[in-house]
Amino acid sequence: MSRPEDTAARSASAWLREDHRDLAATRILDAVRDMLAEQGVGKLRMQDVAARAGCSRATLYNHFPTRENLLQAYMRRETQHIHRTVQERVHALADPADALIAGMRCLLDQVRNHPAQAEWFATDMVGTVSMFAGTDPVVAEAAATWIHPVLDRAAASDALRPGTDYAAVVEWINRLAVSFLSFPAPAPRTAAEEDAALRWFLLPALFTT
Repeated sequence: MSRPEDTAARSASAWLREDHRDLAATRILDAVRDMLAEQGVGKLRMQDVAARAGCSRATLYNHFPTRENLLQAYMRRETQHIHRTVQERVHALADPADALIAGMRCLLDQVRNHPAQAEWFATDMVGTVSMFAGTDPVVAEAAATWIHPVLDRAAASDALRPGTDYAAVVEWINRLAVSFLSFPAPAPRTAAEEDAALRWFLLPALFTT
């Protein structure tokens, strides 16, 4: 029968043999994902992450010096993944308005259907998430991968409002997504009803037709 200390030693040895820093970080962030789904953001502790990832606390802190660094890295990774999925979903949609609404629908659904992601948009996290969505350059860059092409298609067809600031649109859409995810409507809405609301309020601000 193996002893706990033997298991820990083997795990530490495995980490020492990691040749790629990115792979080590991936293992840590995967552990964060699983723990967030199980217990939420508030209960996440660095020592527990290290134990779940199978590394020492020294290794964890070498990659992510603070809990805030760790959570930021996790959210950046997941946000990039979500926006890549959105990009794949909308790139073939020729109509800019349809593409924008389809992108928002894909974004909202992905977050709501992922336990670890949905946890970030609980009421007590609204301030942190709103700041993150509005100011983090990695989040903006990830969202721009699909929003900018949509705006380009609108501009090519003379449907984009003159003087539209692409960076401001990306920030606004990120903040709008946070609002939909964090603040429930007065009455439950279906996806179709949400899409209709987005079309009513979002499209006239960006498109001329």
